Amino acid sequence: MSPRRVNQTIEAMVPELDDLRALFPHYVAYAEGEGKPIFEALSTPLAFELAKGATLTGLPAAAGVIDLCERGLTRRNRHWHWTSFSKQYLGGVVRVLMKVNGFNPTRRKRSIRHSHFTRGEVYAAA
Repeated sequence: MSPRRVNQTIEAMVPELDDLRALFPHYVAYAEGEGKPIFEALSTPLAFELAKGATLTGLPAAAGVIDLCERGLTRRNRHWHWTSFSKQYLGGVVRVLMKVNGFNPTRRKRSIRHSHFTRGEVYAAA
């Protein structure tokens, strides 16, 4: 028996800039400019599934989406480098993504195994 291709649909709530503005107004200008690829990558059902998968295994939600963001960023800008601000921004967008899908921050941080990230917020279903 050989493998077969199957299409599957993933549904999730995806954040809009207004959702980001409501929680983190200081990130909106960045989301419309240099940080737009991160916002676009995280405003997808796939991003939520990856973040939720990390969450359900006890990891920070950001741990599930960093690679997704990096693929989009390096495709647009091969010289992309994470800065303190861009990492905090990613965490803010992840928080909005999780909130619109019914998850709340637990105020617990856990380690992220990534060369540019150290810790991230853990979420729980509301």
